[in-house]
Amino acid sequence: ISIWPDIEVIIKLAILDDEKFYEKAKEFLIFENHKNEWTTIEEYLERNKEQSKVFYSAKDKGHALLKLYEEKNIETLYLNPYIDTAIISFLEQKLNTKFTRIDGSIDSSILDNSKDKNILDESGRSKSSKIAEFFKSSIKKEIEVEAKSLSSDEITSFIMINEDERRMKDYMQFTQNTTLDSKGTWVLNTNNQLIDKIYSLNQIKPNLAKRLAEEIYEKALFSQKELKAEDFPDFIAKSTKNLEELLDLVKDHSRVDQSRLDQS
Repeated sequence: ISIWPDIEVIIKLAILDDEKFYEKAKEFLIFENHKNEWTTIEEYLERNKEQSKVFYSAKDKGHALLKLYEEKNIETLYLNPYIDTAIISFLEQKLNTKFTRIDGSIDSSILDNSKDKNILDESGRSKSSKIAEFFKSSIKKEIEVEAKSLSSDEITSFIMINEDERRMKDYMQFTQNTTLDSKGTWVLNTNNQLIDKIYSLNQIKPNLAKRLAEEIYEKALFSQKELKAEDFPDFIAKSTKNLEELLDLVKDHSRVDQSRLDQS
């Protein structure tokens, strides 16, 4: 295993070049999982017979959703986003299975339907739909927005990129060093207090609420390495401005509270 990083690319390229080589190499074609254990895909499928897919994440192990999948005891593999894009397409055909990146779809296992906000009000709309509409209008981007109740309240949001679109993007990056823009879907966690409070803040400080919504969006891009480098300075400047206004808001409330105490 210690030499695997040195020979990994050679083995995988050989498999892609000659399908017959796979039969010889499949027993040592290994992938690391979230428990830092090494496994073949056949072993993974044997352990997870109840699943209809193989879950994976980027090899940098920094994705916010990883912890959520770990808490659900869902085995997740770490893949190289470039060479493994071709390998998993090969394995899908060979093993009749499906690979799904954890931010490529919303699996039912990571939702908490008991806390969703889909009850309709007198206008026939749910709070989830209102939250999604507010955040979408705040960022002024051509992107779909969905509001879901995740089973963890720690995640604010993430960008969901279609599996096929993700693979094409990784392929173009690997073969032509070209970066394709990804539209994706912005998924908001209605089980997160920050999302709920920003939505509520819109009633009293609409401009600040919209800027905070935009910051949440850009942080989701940043955490998934989708925020462009040239946008970093503007992102930092806007974040600083938001913090300053939030501190001013806290000061104002403190003064009001103190004034009430003095009067009493």
